[in-house]
Amino acid sequence: EFLASIVWQIYVTFILETRLANNLFVECLNFIGIVALILAIIFFWDHKINYVSLKNAVNRKIVIMFIMTGILIFLASNIGFLLTKTAYHLGNSYSVFFVRTVVNISGICLLYMQQYQLIDQNRRRELDAIQNLFQSQYHQYKAHAENTNYINRKAHDLKHQIQVILAEDDVEVRRRYLSDLNDAIQSLNHKIETGNGVLDTILTRKNMYCQEHDISLTCIANGALLHNIEIMDICSLFGNALDNAIEHVEKIPETEKRLVTLKLQNRGKMVILRVDNYCIDDQLNLMVIPETSKKDKENHGYGLKNIDFIAKKYGGSMTLELEDNWFSLCVVFPIV
Repeated sequence: EFLASIVWQIYVTFILETRLANNLFVECLNFIGIVALILAIIFFWDHKINYVSLKNAVNRKIVIMFIMTGILIFLASNIGFLLTKTAYHLGNSYSVFFVRTVVNISGICLLYMQQYQLIDQNRRRELDAIQNLFQSQYHQYKAHAENTNYINRKAHDLKHQIQVILAEDDVEVRRRYLSDLNDAIQSLNHKIETGNGVLDTILTRKNMYCQEHDISLTCIANGALLHNIEIMDICSLFGNALDNAIEHVEKIPETEKRLVTLKLQNRGKMVILRVDNYCIDDQLNLMVIPETSKKDKENHGYGLKNIDFIAKKYGGSMTLELEDNWFSLCVVFPIV
């Protein structure tokens, strides 16, 4: 409807009253040229829009709204034809087609305005979700920092208790108590030290979780590279990266394949964070950010988007790779 009205309007305005009128070649050239130009403009506008990210924002109400808008535009653009033989006619046929063209252009603009409003609402919703995720990761860090301090105090107390038990005369009782205390101390010995207190807390917490769920977590990290990174960004970056990896390997039945590795190092003036996990899904589409496997897709699934956001914030980038059943997340950014 829109293309037809534009082609006809161009023909009437620039060709009809000239010697080129009724020339089949000119008419075909006009039709093909105008259609190609309009499609090129639409493609230029649309190729920047990530429609995949909008699919969760589109519901039945929005679909009905767009359909009703399209129907109203169609009826309004053709109202001139219905009024032709009435007292309310718009004049000659040229006026009818001109009104049709103006209404169609206005209608297309209205539809695009509705679309961009939907995109803006979706972006605001994503930013709110990412901000909530930042806050959640930060609160988890604070809670675990307090828990780590408690564990350290408890371990310190246990060491003193060992000294007391050593004075026990009954050898069997002493041996039994020492064995129990040894096990208790070993169960608290999950701490990972990288040179960055915030990162130490996050990795220690994840290491405790992995040991409880038969997951092998290997960390090689130089935490000193993160001294100028904001605390909330460290919490979100490493928390989300490890959560995504752990979430996937937890589903693997064979415990020997529940493998996660984290490396944080520098090459020259660039910081490189790489998190690898064994992957049972070799059909992942890495052209788009993989969706979460959690049931609550409305409130989850922003982990990788959050990582990408943080990488870009510090002038870097995030890449995803899948090779030989190993999923790799790599974040590279300049040393701050």
